[in-house]
This record gives sequence, C-alpha cells and structure tokens, in this order.
Amino acid sequence: MLKVAFTSGSSIGAIWPGRLLVVIATVLSSVSGWAKAASADHDAIRLVRTLEQKNPEYLFDMHGNADESLQQLEVLRFKATAAVESGIDRMESDPQRAALVKGLYTVLGLVKDPASTAWLEKKLRSPQRQSIYDNYIWHWQDGIGFGFGNNQGFGGWPWLKGRDRWIAFFITTHNGESSSDRRVGLTNILKGFDDPAAMQFFKAQRETARDPREILLIEAYLYQHDVPADGARIAAAINALKDDSNNRALLIGTADALRHEAFVPYLIGTLDVGAGHSFPPQYLSQYVLQDITFELDTEGQAAWDAWYSKHRGESHAQWVQAAMASFRERLVRDPAGAKEWFAKKASYRWNDLDALPVIRDQLLPRAEFHSEIAGWINMSYTEFRRPRLKPIADELAKHPETLEDWAKNLMMERGFIPPLHVLTWERYVKWSNMRM
Repeated sequence: MLKVAFTSGSSIGAIWPGRLLVVIATVLSSVSGWAKAASADHDAIRLVRTLEQKNPEYLFDMHGNADESLQQLEVLRFKATAAVESGIDRMESDPQRAALVKGLYTVLGLVKDPASTAWLEKKLRSPQRQSIYDNYIWHWQDGIGFGFGNNQGFGGWPWLKGRDRWIAFFITTHNGESSSDRRVGLTNILKGFDDPAAMQFFKAQRETARDPREILLIEAYLYQHDVPADGARIAAAINALKDDSNNRALLIGTADALRHEAFVPYLIGTLDVGAGHSFPPQYLSQYVLQDITFELDTEGQAAWDAWYSKHRGESHAQWVQAAMASFRERLVRDPAGAKEWFAKKASYRWNDLDALPVIRDQLLPRAEFHSEIAGWINMSYTEFRRPRLKPIADELAKHPETLEDWAKNLMMERGFIPPLHVLTWERYVKWSNMRM
C-alpha cells in the first residue's frame, strides 16, 4: 500500500503534479462536454433557421413523413429541445408560420423530452393553450380502439425518459381540464403507464368519474392491472354510450380490454358495422365477441343470436372454462387438427392470460406448438403481464430450433431472445419516417 507523508516540503511538492494532472484532465473533459453541447445547440438553431427558408407545403410528404431537416432535429433529440421551443415561441403568433410550427411540435412529440414539461405547462396557461392540444398532445395518443388490451401506449415505449415527470404532467393537466373530451383523451394517455402514480390516479378517478367514457377507460385500466371490474358501472356506461356512433372506437377498445359479458348484446347488434379506412372491410364486433366469449367457430348475426340465446346469463369466466375443456378434448382426440385450429384461430383470439394454464400445461411440452405459443405471447403481451409470460417465453428460448423465423422475430421484439441488431435512436427516427 502506498502511503504519502505530509511532513516535509519535498513530500508536498512530490504530490502536487499528480493532482494538477487530474485537475487539468477534469477541466478539459468539462470543456469538451460544453463544446459538444454548444455545437449541438448551434446545429439545432441552424436547422430551425433552415426550415424557415423552406416551402412549408413540403415539410411532410403525403404519408406524413418529415423532411430531412425535421428528421435531423429529431435525431438531435433532447439536444434540440431548447431551439425547437424557442422557434415555436417566436413564430406561433404568425399564421403564415402555422405549418412550420406544427412541424416543430412534431419534433417535440416524437422525442418526448421530459425537460419540456415546464414549457408545456407554461403554454397551457397561455393563449396558446389550444395549440398544445391541436399540435402536441395527439402525439401521445395511441390506441383507444381495437387492440386496447394489448396496447401499452407510450408508457411501454423503450425510449421514454423521465416517466415520473410525464405522469405528473398528464395527471396535473387532466385534473385542471374542464373539457370532458380532453379529459377522456388525457385518461387514454395515462392508461399506458403501469407505475404506482398512474395506478393511484385511476383508483382515485374510479371514485369521482361521472363521464361514461372515462368510466370505461378507468375500469379497463384497473382490470388490466388485476383489479376486479365493476360490472354494474360497465353496464351503465355501455347503455349510456351505445346509441352514439362517435363512441364506437371507445366501446370496441374497452370491450377488447375488459372482456366483460355486458358488452355482448352491443357487439351482436353491431356485427355489420365495418371499420373505417380498411380494405377489405374489417368487422371488429366479430373479433371482440370471440375475445370475450372464447367462442371461435360462430360467425354471423343468426349464429350469434342463437349462441347468445343459449348462453345468456353466463359469465366470461364460464365461457373460458367451457372453451378450455373443449380444446383439451380436441387435443387428445385430434392433435394435428387441434394444432391447425389453434394456429388459425386461438393464437390470435385467446390473447388473454385466461388461456395461460392450457398454454403452459398442455401445449408447451409439445414442440410442434412452440411457434404458435410465441405468437400467442406476442398477442397477449403487456409489460405488466411480462412476469407471468416470461417463464413460458424462457422455455421457448431454450429451444430456438423449434421456432419458425417469424416466431423468433417476435420473441426478439419482446426481448425474450437477444436481437440480431440493436435499434439505435437514429434508426428509430428513420423508421418512424418510412410510412407508406
């Protein structure tokens, strides 16, 4: 062990050069960091100025992909936040700059810098309040319709930083918002977070919410987090919303998440309603009926009417139990036919932990089912469910030779198998601007 004595001038003189080198290195490192930060800030300011010289009609292509300068700001990520905010502040009052201001909000909306929450709060208290809702908040909206139950929103986004600050921001904004439509939208954003603060928010809202749209979102969130659903509140909310077609996406989405039998009459009554903007048309009530009832061989109005007349009064749990018993029997009687049927239907529609015991106990020991099980994990996945899905996924990962390529890719995307390539932020920005 080296000991240094401070009893003489020569000893002190011997140690000072070493300390000096450390100080110099520290200062140089700090200067280098400041220089890099200043360079990035300069680049961001330059890019904003460049955008001001461009024709605003061409900031986005017909598919919504950002132009090169906007993408470069997105790549700079948090380093561009101050310059982007400053650009918005400077140009927002000029109607001729509306397209560019919207483009700059798009940059903030993609990167989601937690440091921007203070600026956003200030904007919400200013005459630009409407602009925040028109140009920014929608970048957090993600999946209030079909697929709600499997949609993690941006709470499950791997690039998100400052979760606590974002949750606090959205809760504060929700609680101070008088518009019921905006409150519903903000509730939909918060449903993407599993954090204790979000859970506390939804439990508190359950006691005070009166808007039937918020009630369904709250019940869906809590059910997805293992809190028993309130059937009476669900039924009353459905009844209040079912006659207005504007509520269609919310009803379909929360039905998909809640899997509650109270939705069945509404879904049977809307079997012929196609999803907009899809070709060929998708009839989502059929899919969600299958999700709730686990009945995968019934299709069409007459068939569902007949099925419901026989099973009215039964619960979702009873329907699941009957479906599981029937599938076990099919598996014994006709293993090949059971595999084909499961691959074609059940791996998509039994996307719920209710099916986990059969997956784990009956199918996992059979290698021929492994790819379909990977598909089921993907369809059933949320971060909250990960601890319960992981033992099955880990078993699949031990035998990659039993998985088809598409199944391996799904396991990689969910982080159960190491990916072949690491997705960088730059690649993510590029991917986000490749809409077709």
